[in-house]
Amino acid sequence: MKDTKKGILSIVCLMVLLLLPGLSKAEEEKARVIEEKVNIRLKQAYQIYQPIAGPKSGLSLRLLGGINYLLAKDINDGVQGWGDYWADSATLSGYSVEGEAKPIRFGYDFQGDIIINFTPQFGIGFGGGYIQGSKTSEISFANSTEGNSTNKPKISAIPVRVGLFFNLPMNQTTNFVFNIGGGYYFAKYSYNWRAEENGDWMDLEQSATARGFGFHGGIGFEFNLAPNMAFVLEGQGRYAKIGGFEGTIDRSTSWGDPEKEEGKLYYGEVTDMGKKYPFVFIFEEIPSDPDISEAREAKVDFSGFTIVAGIIIRF
Repeated sequence: MKDTKKGILSIVCLMVLLLLPGLSKAEEEKARVIEEKVNIRLKQAYQIYQPIAGPKSGLSLRLLGGINYLLAKDINDGVQGWGDYWADSATLSGYSVEGEAKPIRFGYDFQGDIIINFTPQFGIGFGGGYIQGSKTSEISFANSTEGNSTNKPKISAIPVRVGLFFNLPMNQTTNFVFNIGGGYYFAKYSYNWRAEENGDWMDLEQSATARGFGFHGGIGFEFNLAPNMAFVLEGQGRYAKIGGFEGTIDRSTSWGDPEKEEGKLYYGEVTDMGKKYPFVFIFEEIPSDPDISEAREAKVDFSGFTIVAGIIIRF
């Protein structure tokens, strides 16, 4: 009986010894499968939570647009002065007057730049844009009859620009950016003034162009949307006072022949009715009337501030 028990025990021990390598391999395989699954999950998590790619060397394209605030100093003074002159003349003649000539203050700004990024933080950009500002205002006057005058000044420019661009990463998705540069501006000025009363009318149309240099700079942020694309929000300042405008002035009325004159755009101040009224008009020669003071070439001031937004695409 004892010999039988010993035999059974020996057989069991032998079977255990034979099965141990198989069990060990099964456990190893199970551990390997678990490790692979864990690595896959970690890799997926890393891909999800890793920082979106920011700036890098190579080419980038910036496309921005927004609203600008323009100084337009001489132009605004001239429009205001001409409107005040006609309003005061109507009041002196017994008319009741409502409204005023309003200056250009806001416009829009579109721009694009191709940036050569020498490093992820520094690049040189070449580009252009379109700047425009305009304003329509009306002055109405009434006595025995009713009439009105409208003012429509407009300024625009196409700058060809070059600038330095700097990019400083702040965190995983946001970069602080700033730029500075200069440009050559192809500028245009136009002004339409028209007065109507009792079927009669007077119309004044001016148009002139010039070229000149300006400077600009911007500070803002890039928010990375994808490895090769970011949303840009930027505030910009610009200094660009362009002079030397040349063009034509057309005068026409309902009762006479039209007149046309070519010349330069001048600024001056006319003394009348005990006041000085600034004006901006095109004359063949600089005004020399004794009632005109401060006569000089006018400048269209594109200086101001701009808030722009858009995208940057990295190649």
